[in-house]
Amino acid sequence: MKILLLSGGSGQRLWPLSNDFCSKQYIKVLSGDDGRQSMLQRVFSQLKSVEKSDDAVIIASEAQKDIIYSQLGSNTKIAFEPSRKDTFPAILLGCSWLYEQGSNEDEVVIVMPVDPYVGRDYFENFELLSDKLIESGSDIALMGAIPSYPSEKYGYIIPGEKKDGYFEIKGFKEKPQLEEAEELLRQKALWNCGVFCFRLSLMKDYCLKYGFDFSYSEIKENYEKLPTISFDYEVLERSGNKIGIEYGGTWKDIGTWNTLTEEMDVDSIGEVYIDNTSNSTHVVNTLDIPLIVMGANNLIVSATYDGILVADKDRSSYLKDSLNKIKISPRYEERQWGTIKTIDRSEEGGRGVCTNKVKVVAGKYTSFHRHTEHDEVITILSGEGLLVTEDCILKLTPGISVTIEANRFHAIKGNKELVYIEILLGNLERDDIERTLYDWNDIMQNYFDINGRL
Repeated sequence: MKILLLSGGSGQRLWPLSNDFCSKQYIKVLSGDDGRQSMLQRVFSQLKSVEKSDDAVIIASEAQKDIIYSQLGSNTKIAFEPSRKDTFPAILLGCSWLYEQGSNEDEVVIVMPVDPYVGRDYFENFELLSDKLIESGSDIALMGAIPSYPSEKYGYIIPGEKKDGYFEIKGFKEKPQLEEAEELLRQKALWNCGVFCFRLSLMKDYCLKYGFDFSYSEIKENYEKLPTISFDYEVLERSGNKIGIEYGGTWKDIGTWNTLTEEMDVDSIGEVYIDNTSNSTHVVNTLDIPLIVMGANNLIVSATYDGILVADKDRSSYLKDSLNKIKISPRYEERQWGTIKTIDRSEEGGRGVCTNKVKVVAGKYTSFHRHTEHDEVITILSGEGLLVTEDCILKLTPGISVTIEANRFHAIKGNKELVYIEILLGNLERDDIERTLYDWNDIMQNYFDINGRL
């Protein structure tokens, strides 16, 4: 059995904590054994507890690579999407990755979103799901959660004839009105967990249908030719033989601020004071300044470098509608090696100016890279590190200021946690970065080779 974890997303549903570089599943607001953890970290720890984490592969965009490696480690298996599309092309891509890595056509694959809030028994049910798929001879098996109330926010699986430990699927209903949801509960309908189980051969047939070899490299190369369509519409609804199993434990889709705060163990994170006239209000502050909330009832307040949100909890699910009316520019990024916070971005003298505060974790380092359209000026605030270019190695200590011209390859390592101010000067309208080396030993060897010293 292999597990594909869908981890895409535009980062809008939990704005301003989430952005294009840090979607909701990477936000560290849930309680964990070692402090705050993200939804991704929570799911992986649960998979590990049932000895299934080694069989898990994440499907995500290249832009999210650094944050995934930062949270789970650089050995995490990732199938990278060349661009953001819907769940059918994403799942096809992930299946082709498994096939290219040696899985055969009879391999059972379970696909799930990376952000459900569930108990460990959810993952223990995966073996049952796989067994019932094989036993029934079905094309696809699904897992449905027993509803705890009639919800208008979830899709429903309508059960048909019951069998030994599973049921035939009669139909589906997406996000019904309240009255219809109440009727669905009377029919013993289940919340659709978005978990799909099938053999790898199913997706190989779809790959051949579109005229491609079942190859990860070929699917990546032709990704834009695949339809932007959900797995539900392209595969599930057209599949003749579908079964489901029940899941009776806790299941929640943490898709909005309202549902997220229900699982937070504190009412505030960061430098926050909430007075005693406030009720049912949650505050998250990632800024380096204090935030005071008074007389607030049933509110979400979130202050980050990306923006500030003040919303009634009941309105939080409509956040995307408001975000479409403003310009969003991510100002916080988590990388494998540290973090980047944008302090100011403007235009001076006809060229772009961006001021960032950068942290490089002790023992970590950036790639060997260059920017083709802007210069960088860095000033070290604290810590110790090294700057390596093609022709020099410079020790970085507090007070050191260095200009790195456009087109000059360089890498920075933190010997002790290194914090510096970085000012970018030039054309900042596009991503102009070029990377060549990713391992520090290779970076140092490259320097010595160029300069004729071993």
